Amino acid sequence: MTHQLSKTRFVLSILTAVLITGVTVTACAGEKKVTPPAPTPAGQLSFPAKEYANTEYGFSLKYPEEWQEQQATSPTTVFYVASPSRVPVLNVFVIEGATLADAFTAAAKDSGSDIEFVSQKESTLADGTPATEAKVKWKVRGMSADTFILGTKKGAKWFIVSITTVAMIYEYNEPFFSEIAHTLEFKAIPKAEPASTEAQPPTIPAAPAQLSFAAKEYSNTTYGFSIKYPKDWKEEPVSQPTTVLSARAPAVVPILNVLVIKGSTIEEAFVAAMKNRGSGIQFVSKKETALSDGTPATEAVVKWTVQDMPADSYVLGTYKSDKWFIVSITTVSTFAKYNEPLFSEIARTLEFK
Repeated sequence: MTHQLSKTRFVLSILTAVLITGVTVTACAGEKKVTPPAPTPAGQLSFPAKEYANTEYGFSLKYPEEWQEQQATSPTTVFYVASPSRVPVLNVFVIEGATLADAFTAAAKDSGSDIEFVSQKESTLADGTPATEAKVKWKVRGMSADTFILGTKKGAKWFIVSITTVAMIYEYNEPFFSEIAHTLEFKAIPKAEPASTEAQPPTIPAAPAQLSFAAKEYSNTTYGFSIKYPKDWKEEPVSQPTTVLSARAPAVVPILNVLVIKGSTIEEAFVAAMKNRGSGIQFVSKKETALSDGTPATEAVVKWTVQDMPADSYVLGTYKSDKWFIVSITTVSTFAKYNEPLFSEIARTLEFK
C-alpha cells in the first residue's frame, strides 16, 4: 500500500490516492464499516463528550470530544464541528421556515443541491419537547451525501441539528447521529460575568516572528532554503524531480508542495507542474509581495478541479537563477475550508540561507 501511494502521489494527485486507496486502507483496518455499538446504560452516552452551550438561545448540545469546532461562515449556522476525518460534520442552524424541509433547504441551499427528504417522523427531545427527525440525501461538491436531521420549532424559528457524511469517507450511522442530535436540550444557561472594569495590564503582542502553529522545519541543502509547516502534517514521498517537498495534514488536505521548476511566469511554472494532476487551472488573483528577508515574490489564489472536485490553492513563488521556487498549499473545501491567512503564514516561512 505504501509503495502504491508513493508512486501515485505527486502534488494534488496525493488527494486522489488517499480518496481511492484510503477506502481500502480503512476497510482493511476495520475503521470504515459501521458496527453496532455495545449496549450503553440508560442515560449514558456511548461516546466521550464535549458540551456546547448557547446563551443567546438557551440550549446546549453534546458531541464527540475529538470532533473539532470550525468557523461558521453563514449567519444561520450557530455551531459547526467536524470529526478529525472531516466527516461527519455537525451543524446547528437557527432559521425561520414554515416546515423543517423549508428551513433546512434554505440553510443548506448554498452548500449543495438535489436535497431530498427520504424519511421523516415525529420525535421528542429528552425533556419532552416535540421535534421532527428526518433523513436527507443530497449532493455536496458533486458527491453523494447523507444527513440525519433533528429539528424543533420555537416561535418562528427552527432549531436544527444536522449531521452529514459522505459514505466514501465515513458510512451513514443513524443510531450514532441520532444519539448526538438528541442531546439537544433547552435550558437557562448563565451568561458569562461581565469583564472587570478595573485597570488591566496591557496585553503584550506576540513577537512578529512567532508562528500561530507548532512547527517543523524542512531544509534543502541543494537549493539553500528552508520552510516551516505544522508539526502534525506528515511528509510524503515524492516521485517527480520538480517536487522537492510534499506534506499533508492528517485529514488528507490541506497539502503543501514545494516545486522547483523553470518557467517565464509563475502561471506558466505552476501549470507545467500541475497539468497532469487536474484541469481548469485559473489564477483568480495575483499580486507582488516579498519574503521575510525582502526577496521579491508573487502570491496568487488558484481555482482548479482535481478528480472532479473543486480545489483552491494558495501559491507563493520567487524567481531565482532561471527557476521558480513555488510553495503551493491546496485544499478541497468538502474536507477542509480554504484558509488564506494560515496558508500564507506557512508559505511565508520560506527562507533562503
